[in-house]
Amino acid sequence: MSGQHDHIESHQYLLRQAEKLRVPGRLTRDEAWHLLETRLEKKGRLISLNRYWQIAASVALLVSATLLLYQLQHVEISTARAQQKMVYLPDSSSLMMNAESTISYNRLFWRRRREVKFTGEGFFQVRSGETFEVKSPNGITQVLGTSFNIISRDRKYKVSCISGRVRVINSTGDHQQILTHGLSVTAKQEGLHAPQSFDMEKEIAWQNGEFYFEGSPFEDVLNTIRRQYDVIIDASAINTQRIYTGSFNNRDIDEALRFVCLPLGLKYEILSARKIRIYQELNV
Repeated sequence: MSGQHDHIESHQYLLRQAEKLRVPGRLTRDEAWHLLETRLEKKGRLISLNRYWQIAASVALLVSATLLLYQLQHVEISTARAQQKMVYLPDSSSLMMNAESTISYNRLFWRRRREVKFTGEGFFQVRSGETFEVKSPNGITQVLGTSFNIISRDRKYKVSCISGRVRVINSTGDHQQILTHGLSVTAKQEGLHAPQSFDMEKEIAWQNGEFYFEGSPFEDVLNTIRRQYDVIIDASAINTQRIYTGSFNNRDIDEALRFVCLPLGLKYEILSARKIRIYQELNV
């Protein structure tokens, strides 16, 4: 019907143009006919252009509607300092989030692809099913049905498999490791370290407010205290790259500071509810 209507419209337009056309004495019949054809070509281009813009407008409307739907289904959950939170995903998989962590995913595409973006520290318990993927700036963790702990903070990336199997891929995608129960892997600048065994109770003890360190830079310890107690720590007078092995809990900040400072011969001063200074003993 549309093609027939366009044909009738073009025919009527042709008749109207023919009626308007007055052939000057200096033009031949062929020249006059060429003039009419030129006008018809302009009319055809105008119709084609209008159809183009109609199609473009329809596509733009469809894209806008899709983006709006995607945004409405986007979920992002974060924890603040001194906060832990349990999160349940659309398939009933769960995530216990440590302080200063963020997870995001989209409900719209969840049935097609179980994928989340995550930074911070968290303990995942994944329901069996299609591949479950955790994307972090420092790497990707893929599982089928398992539980694992993941740390992705700044340049640190560590995955510890509690049960099942996980595949860990570095950020550039050119190195990967398969982890089974009781193995962990950390990222290095050029790829991934070899898998190592770990103490599972200590690895996930943070869920109960206990934090263990073995051969860790003291700066990592201080950052954990900052997150767990939401405090500001001035450690400018000490070497924060010193190595620390020990533990603390998030129930008493005075006790926590004593546990981490005394083994290194350090002193601390609680200046206010949220400000602490750590310094070196003069006789050490």
